[in-house]
Amino acid sequence: MHAMRLLLVIPLFIGATAVALAGSSRVFELPDHGALMLAVPDGWKDKMNRPANRLPPTLLLTPGVAGSGQVLITAVWPIPPASKIADDATIRSEVATAAKKIAPQSVEGTLPVQELKGVEGRGF
Repeated sequence: MHAMRLLLVIPLFIGATAVALAGSSRVFELPDHGALMLAVPDGWKDKMNRPANRLPPTLLLTPGVAGSGQVLITAVWPIPPASKIADDATIRSEVATAAKKIAPQSVEGTLPVQELKGVEGRGF
């Protein structure tokens, strides 16, 4: 594995019921781009959806029998210079639009967008 900068885009969180914060670290391989390590609550299930052409995969986390809801995480790695990646304001806006669209389906009724900062990446 090698160190790299990742941008995490978390577009969807539908009201999961209360789940204990205890969990374990899980490592999700990102082909040709290292790995993503996340602390996942005990009992939660994961599934990695890998699109064709080695595009960035999306990780689906669900609380299993403990509740309902989903967390989708897409790790986006640097793209060739010929392409332009969206700036923070654009990414935040897209995540806010997705959150507003699904908020009526959530237990909370509103899904505030929060900035996520890590040593090697950031997201909303």
